[in-house]
Amino acid sequence: MSRNEIRLRKQKTTATGSERFRNFSVLQKRHEREQRMKRIIRVFTIIAAVLILIILIIAMQIIIEVRGNKKALYEPAKKESTEGKSISGMLQK
Repeated sequence: MSRNEIRLRKQKTTATGSERFRNFSVLQKRHEREQRMKRIIRVFTIIAAVLILIILIIAMQIIIEVRGNKKALYEPAKKESTEGKSISGMLQK
């Protein structure tokens, strides 16, 4: 038997094979529904990933800001020199 004959025999429709396609409209609707669900899941996954990324960026900015404020609290306050300033200028502050 040649390869071509084997291939043709494999593609030959049998009684059980043709039964699968009797309800083609039902199969088509199920396929469309499954494809739609896959698209919806993919879109929600992408949206969730973007939201998580945005939340992480905002959290990092808040943490950096809080750490910066803590450093400012622990640093000694700089004293302003009064040299060269008039008394009236100091009273206005």
